[in-house]
Amino acid sequence: MPKLNLIWVQLEAYGALNQEKNAVLNEALRQSDFSTINLTQTVCAAPSTVMTTMGLLTGVSPVMLAKDHIPKRFQVPDDWQASGFQTITNFLEEKNYEVIGINAVYDCPKCLPMFKDTHAGVTSYMGKKEGYNFWEAWCIPQRLRNIKESLSDKPKAFFFHLIDADILPELLNELATIGLDKSNTVMVLVGDHGWPIKFFKKEPALFHDLHQEENNIRVACHISFPGCKAAEYSQFTSALDLAPTALDLMGFDLEEALPKAEGLSLKDSLESNLPTPERILRLDNRYIAQRKNKVVTLVNSKFRYCFRYETDWAQQPYYKYELSEIPEAEELYFRTDLDEKDNLIDNPEYKKEIQIFRDNLSMTETKALKHFYGDNLFDHYLLREKIFKESQEVQRIHSSARIQKALIQILQRYLAESNISKIALYGAGNHTRSILSLDIINDLVSCILDDNPLVEEIEKIPVVKSGLHTNIDFKALVLSSDYFEFQLKEKAEGWLPKSKEIIPIYQKFGVQLPSYILNYSSPKFEEIIKYSLDTLNPETVLLLGDGKQSVAELEQIDTTKINSSNISFKKAQKHLLRKRFELIVFNHQSLVTFLGWLSQIDQLLEPSGVLIANVQKSNISDEILKDISEMTDDLKINFVKNGQSSVIVACLWRFNS
Repeated sequence: MPKLNLIWVQLEAYGALNQEKNAVLNEALRQSDFSTINLTQTVCAAPSTVMTTMGLLTGVSPVMLAKDHIPKRFQVPDDWQASGFQTITNFLEEKNYEVIGINAVYDCPKCLPMFKDTHAGVTSYMGKKEGYNFWEAWCIPQRLRNIKESLSDKPKAFFFHLIDADILPELLNELATIGLDKSNTVMVLVGDHGWPIKFFKKEPALFHDLHQEENNIRVACHISFPGCKAAEYSQFTSALDLAPTALDLMGFDLEEALPKAEGLSLKDSLESNLPTPERILRLDNRYIAQRKNKVVTLVNSKFRYCFRYETDWAQQPYYKYELSEIPEAEELYFRTDLDEKDNLIDNPEYKKEIQIFRDNLSMTETKALKHFYGDNLFDHYLLREKIFKESQEVQRIHSSARIQKALIQILQRYLAESNISKIALYGAGNHTRSILSLDIINDLVSCILDDNPLVEEIEKIPVVKSGLHTNIDFKALVLSSDYFEFQLKEKAEGWLPKSKEIIPIYQKFGVQLPSYILNYSSPKFEEIIKYSLDTLNPETVLLLGDGKQSVAELEQIDTTKINSSNISFKKAQKHLLRKRFELIVFNHQSLVTFLGWLSQIDQLLEPSGVLIANVQKSNISDEILKDISEMTDDLKINFVKNGQSSVIVACLWRFNS
């Protein structure tokens, strides 16, 4: 029996509920000889073009396929293979198919190497057409014509990424001239994602993939195969099912072809119009190591559950997991509620369904983390049950970008004082890119070590696999991670020579930030504040005092002033509307008043925020100061006496809940 060919068409932003685009697609199909089955309840692999393409070609949830989307869209092909999953393009090449990719994205060979687009057939006159943002999107049929003469007599698999479906008839006509038609070809057409109707209403500053409503996750989907009759299939399906289905229809053994695929073959279901098994599908808009603006959506045939990791809608780089401060952190809707009018997350009637989704979120997150980081899993990175409890405990709080910069400056001083001229950074992820972008310690960095390096260099500094660095000169290893600093330290102690110092930025300098502030400033209250302003450059400052605050620098900052002598913490907190501050300055005569505020201060300070207190006319005893410093493990406290006043500097620092 001759091998069947494959035509695979990925349509940019073709949602199942977009009437305008589906009218274009239906008209294109009407002009072709192919009869298709319309899968009306298909959800995408991810609401992101790059991520969904990876899922489509592997049948695997994209969160399992890479740790990160490397900046500048440069991705080495080995990264995808390192994840251990087969792609349909690689498999067909192994089966002696001629696999040709023609993608509208201009840097496809770099960011999506598994698509097999080598830009073959591109000629010098193929410039950008006015009005198109995607490279060569308008001339894809010409690119196909240009390579026709060079094609072999092997069975063929064409993979297209189209911006619009209106060129589909022209493409199918060209393919017919080289022998691909409905009698010998399986054809798959699928939207990579839809488009949210609330995109311009809800948060116009955010990318479309943060709005994972039904309009954005349900996609246009059609399948055709020899002997197929036009029909509609209205059972719940996933875009992850398409690669297994296509290969099954082509006669291949799926255990051999895609042994780790999470998607199902729909071959029998389509032929007999049978429902698929009930299941929960996970959709991610970020990879596992990316926490910024991360949203996870879980769907089954009836409900859509959404969990937002990000709490800062201004898109700040670090965040907290505190549900009490996340508007709509969790959402549960009936999938028929297209306008998201009724969030069921607080409805006790659906408590059982909500818990099932939460358990699935924790299970799939754990699975992805173990896949990339092994069994010595970083516990504080996980979504644990307690973050959903009514107590609303904080699971993990990170440093702000300003605190991070301050700590790198402190690190620079420490290296100079310790006569350390060369260091290595351990970790080649976003944290390393972040601190190198500050250009504070770059000249001291000999190399970047990583357990699973995905790039050869960052900021022109070589990235080397840990364990292969014996010939590289450095005196100290700086742990470059805030998420995994504890675990990196344990791993480094296993292979780093004892002669080289291990420097944990957050454990060493974060915990000791109050003492560093005091060490590098005069003991005077005003000078300590001035030094802190220069070092931390805070945007949000709260003044707590008796109205006699006189530090001029604070007047230049957006501050909230509260007279702590005549207002209770409870009233103040209500007044502040749960706002948090990067710097809180307390200036008052009463130690009792200060202690009252100190007991609640963690509810006002930003993660790793700084408190500077001047308790006037109070020569506090060393014993009392010692008791204050031991009030909580989260608040790291140092103090200095200046005449009758005592100046207390504290930093809120949580490594774990």
